[in-house]
Amino acid sequence: MFAKIAAFELRYQFKNPVFWVVAILFFLLTFGAMTVDGISIGSGGNVNANSPVAIVQICLSLTLFFMFVTTAFVANVIVRDDESGFGSMVRSTRVKKFDYLIGRFTGAFIAAAIAFMVVPFAIWFGSLMPWLDQETLGPNRFRDYAFAYGVMALPGIFLTSCIFFAVATLTRSMMYSYLGVVVFLVMYIVFTAVVGSQPELRDFASYAEPFGLGAFANETRYWTAAENNSMLPAISGTILINKLIWIGVALIALALAYHWFSFADRGVSAHAKQRNRRRRLRSFPLLILSLSRNFRRETLFRQPGYSWSSAPNLKWFRFSKARPSSCCWSLDCLMRPVVCTLLSPVGFLERLLCR
Repeated sequence: MFAKIAAFELRYQFKNPVFWVVAILFFLLTFGAMTVDGISIGSGGNVNANSPVAIVQICLSLTLFFMFVTTAFVANVIVRDDESGFGSMVRSTRVKKFDYLIGRFTGAFIAAAIAFMVVPFAIWFGSLMPWLDQETLGPNRFRDYAFAYGVMALPGIFLTSCIFFAVATLTRSMMYSYLGVVVFLVMYIVFTAVVGSQPELRDFASYAEPFGLGAFANETRYWTAAENNSMLPAISGTILINKLIWIGVALIALALAYHWFSFADRGVSAHAKQRNRRRRLRSFPLLILSLSRNFRRETLFRQPGYSWSSAPNLKWFRFSKARPSSCCWSLDCLMRPVVCTLLSPVGFLERLLCR
């Protein structure tokens, strides 16, 4: 069941126009950085445009902006079923919580990972363009692209997917999920600015920076141009520890999302919530008027095109001609100003919210 649910979510993401728009957008951005002089991402100077270091820097830089894409994929998994009301139907079946939640997340994450594959593909494809200066290009090696994508970029995509999947699970809102992305991005920019101005914090930043840019920069800081054009750092030391730390953080976030998600919840669609709110608001004036037994409303309700907005006008109201008891007469005298006072804001609320 887990594989079927993950495959279902993956097929859904492939049919979603957002997937193809994002893939085309990041392909064009990366292709432009490779082939247009006015667009620059990554290394420059004597370092080749398709050198191992340049490929890694381009992939890691775009991973930061890809957070918005991963949020659109994985947060939509939680919010989509609640907004449509389909979640309650799924939860009434024999599907297990793990299969449903983690399976949907897996399918969405695989879709995000496939969408990001256009970045290394665009680097390779752009390096083949005939108008480029061949002196600024080196040989294309598959291991360089595999290292940049699989070792450096993919853990960052997994981290942001887990974090904002947990935010969406907790808030059940796309707005708060994107707000979390903005807060995360601002904190990241502030962190890198503070660390970049203090060289003594570079070692700390190589472990604390979540995408691995700090660790990669520390490993290649004193490399020559020839080393940048031909070598890759080893998967050990600072880079390995950094990736293990943040993969662990991602797994913790995913575990929290699993813990926060209640499979017993019954989702209510947005249309049903709006309909229930309007029904409760319309029943509020009737509740006020029912407080007095001798309050006659036949003139009010017999009018065509009745609206509560005209209710505060006293000419619509008349009391029973029958002689009431002293208790009822006292209640009528007390309720007349109370009801007329309360109906004015009620008419306003109805015009505001029940249109």
